[in-house]
Amino acid sequence: MEKTKIVLPVAIVTPDYCNVSAIIPFYNSSSTLRRALDSIVNQTSRPKQVIIIDDGSKTSEQSRLKNIIANYSKILEIELLTFNMNAGPSIARNRGWEIATQPYIAFLDSDDSWHENKLKIQYEWMEANGEISITGHKCQVITQEIYSAPIITYSTNMFTLISKNTALFSNPWSTPTVMVKRDIPFRFNPNMKRAEDYLLWLEILLSNYKGAISKEKLAYLYKGKYGDGGLSLNTNAMGRCELKMYQLIYERKYISYPKFILLFSVSLLKLARRRIILKLQ
Repeated sequence: MEKTKIVLPVAIVTPDYCNVSAIIPFYNSSSTLRRALDSIVNQTSRPKQVIIIDDGSKTSEQSRLKNIIANYSKILEIELLTFNMNAGPSIARNRGWEIATQPYIAFLDSDDSWHENKLKIQYEWMEANGEISITGHKCQVITQEIYSAPIITYSTNMFTLISKNTALFSNPWSTPTVMVKRDIPFRFNPNMKRAEDYLLWLEILLSNYKGAISKEKLAYLYKGKYGDGGLSLNTNAMGRCELKMYQLIYERKYISYPKFILLFSVSLLKLARRRIILKLQ
């Protein structure tokens, strides 16, 4: 049962709608999906389309999912895709991307949630800065039962451009913070179940599409920095996938060999640091 409750700073006003398709992969996570959908309902600018991809959940979870969608269908325009077997987050998000109808895509995991002004802020800023193809922001990790969300409103200068070099050394965006133009010719790598998001962000930025980041925390994650569960728990596997990612962008000639060696070495050092932190915990 969910315990965490987001306390909003002001009363919810009647929302408008933005030209965004929200994509939510779902895998046996009915216990947290309502929290994610509530954060969409509470948006001051709701997405015109919500796509949920059931990535091969067990039968009982599929039944719960359909009941949840039925409860929200009068408020949100929800489309459900169902996979017969688990394919992983890359394929699930790509399939949702294929049927998205809106010019912008926003990603939300079924165990995370958004600040009420997240879509309004991000959408309006990208509309005002048409040369930007992808944006993201910081996120808040929540561990307490009740969290008071701060008041965050739109500002013309709340996003700054992110450089290729900055992105190469550290993943700039957590997936639930990202909004991207639908027509970008890149997708999540279906052969990677970890670091697939980071690889996609790098392919976009290294192909000379512009990206920006905000320091505002407009998304909420309910797990620790290196993951208390799920895919991020396996630190060794995450480290190996990051190393594989750097190899892929080198093979695709996005970076030179000396830079590849540098990035590979830094990644190894970061992996060692994570192992030390986990041992101390």
